Amino acid sequence: MSASEPVIGAFGFLASNWAEFNNTPAIIVNPSAAPADLLAWCWGEVQSLQSAAEEISGLRDGCSAEAFNAVFVHRLEPLARVMEAAMNALAQQANRIGGD
Repeated sequence: MSASEPVIGAFGFLASNWAEFNNTPAIIVNPSAAPADLLAWCWGEVQSLQSAAEEISGLRDGCSAEAFNAVFVHRLEPLARVMEAAMNALAQQANRIGGD
């Protein structure tokens, strides 16, 4: 990633529900982060989500749709954005290396 690339918000809809007041996300992905650093953050998020899923699957009554959205959907949206940014950066690096 580079500083000239678009800002990537690091939170999902629960943190962006007031976007009409200010279109700038409060927390962003570091535009200077290396793809490996972005993927390391993604890995941590996936491990955390896996732990949450294991806990929820063990609940006798499951969980409400609101709780599911708060735990998973809210975090999957930014996870997908960061993974996309990391993969795009890796593809650009591969193209630069392959183009030499």
